[in-house]
Amino acid sequence: MKMSQTIRWLVLISAVAVLGYFGWQRFHEHDAATKAQQSSAASPRVAAVPVTVAPVEKTDFPVYLNGLGTVQGFNTVVVRTRVDGQIDKIAFKEGQLVNQGDLLAEIDPRPYQAILDQAKAKKSQDEANLANANLDLQRYTKLGEFATRQQTDTQRSTVAQLTAQVAADDAAISNAQTQLGYTAIKSPISGVAGLRQVDVGNIVNAATQTGIVT
Repeated sequence: MKMSQTIRWLVLISAVAVLGYFGWQRFHEHDAATKAQQSSAASPRVAAVPVTVAPVEKTDFPVYLNGLGTVQGFNTVVVRTRVDGQIDKIAFKEGQLVNQGDLLAEIDPRPYQAILDQAKAKKSQDEANLANANLDLQRYTKLGEFATRQQTDTQRSTVAQLTAQVAADDAAISNAQTQLGYTAIKSPISGVAGLRQVDVGNIVNAATQTGIVT
């Protein structure tokens, strides 16, 4: 009776141990699966990187250097006025390409046109006086002994003076035409117009060192 009771206890204890072992193993497997799912959710899947295959070749590798610099032309000319006056017109824009002889600016030409007109009128007057003097000289010459030598010599001197005066008038006209031409300020070379130094309405003179444009 006592032996039979002992065996029953041993069987019961063994059954409890076996059940406990299987229960512990089941719990361990469930816990491991849960941790694996959490780890998979926390770590997003990394996308595959595309790779392109190309043949190997030997070539130069370009090197670029960035920096600030200044560009300077081979020829730089400061365009200045040769006559005094008021700027009537600016015929260029900064940075514009210009050719030699292109109009850059214009000074009011009216005062210089008036000087030219006066010089021409003076020449016409002197030419008329010279013509009369030549006629008088011809009369004195025809008179011969009836005209004194002094009268003839005086008339020849008058003709010579008026002839010289007409020549001086020609020089004055040429100078007036030159001054009038200077009112149109033109580009001496072909290139790029720089910064404008004057505006329409400004008074400029030949002694100014600033110039019209570079």
